[in-house]
Amino acid sequence: MEDIYAKCWQRGRKYPVSDPVYVLGIDGGATKTHGVLCGLNGEVVGESFSGPSNLETASAAQVREYIMELAQTFEPFLVKNGGHVGAVCLGSAGVSHQGAKETLETILHEIYPDASILVVGDMEAALAANPQNCGILLIAGTGSICFGRQTDGVTARAGGWGRNASDGGSGFWIVMQAFARVFHELDGVYPVSLMGRKLMESMNFSTQRQLSDFLNSEKADKTTVASYCTVVAECADQGDTAAIEILEQGASQLAKLAQAVQKKLDLPADFTVMLGGSVAEKCCVLQEKLKALLQQQGMNNIQLLQQQAALGAVRLARDLLVF
Repeated sequence: MEDIYAKCWQRGRKYPVSDPVYVLGIDGGATKTHGVLCGLNGEVVGESFSGPSNLETASAAQVREYIMELAQTFEPFLVKNGGHVGAVCLGSAGVSHQGAKETLETILHEIYPDASILVVGDMEAALAANPQNCGILLIAGTGSICFGRQTDGVTARAGGWGRNASDGGSGFWIVMQAFARVFHELDGVYPVSLMGRKLMESMNFSTQRQLSDFLNSEKADKTTVASYCTVVAECADQGDTAAIEILEQGASQLAKLAQAVQKKLDLPADFTVMLGGSVAEKCCVLQEKLKALLQQQGMNNIQLLQQQAALGAVRLARDLLVF
């Protein structure tokens, strides 16, 4: 049988038949970067984690440093086996923001100058992990976005336009709604809720001024704020009505995103809706309400995202190579 490596071309240059070729898929998250190295047959030969490689939460210099950490982790394997990386795909949030995609492409080209490079949104990489590579992916984590793909490759999205005017139902959005409620509670507009007490306790705050100063400081970055979503979720699980109300509002925001994408793509009735992100996957109250709202809209095939986004990035990276 003809060697598969002998048929592999990249940027018009043929790889030496003696060089095994590997592809690297990277999931660039807001809190960590996940890299998976695979052979052309799909076999995972290496996996590693490093710090965040999302330009919304890290500088370009930091992103380069963390991706370089991944590269160095895989280098001993490549040296031992005489191989090299032929294609790299990075999936990251915020790539539609001005200059973000180009910055990430430049970083990857610097680290892997001889590889084909592809930078896509995190939602596209995650959906590619689905064997069918079609349907709707609804992500609610630090931020939120909905992305859909038809079987013919046509795509559509809704949401994910940044924390200031979008990201409804995300961890950041939920906590900001909770903080707004806390201000009202401390002002005497509403009675103090369990959620209000727990949030202030978790931050070691006792006054509105402390909370206000925090929110108007550099400390209140998107990831830090969103991390307090676990407090809201725990209070909702204990029956706190204020927390439940906010999470159900978040579920409504997310359901509207899915409905918008469904209309844009005119998907068939049996399409799959996959839920991803820490909020959608782990926040029970929000997840239950979201599923109910989606089912009311005729979306009955709902699943939690099973495959890791880095594996979807591997699939997209492999598609860059011509056989």
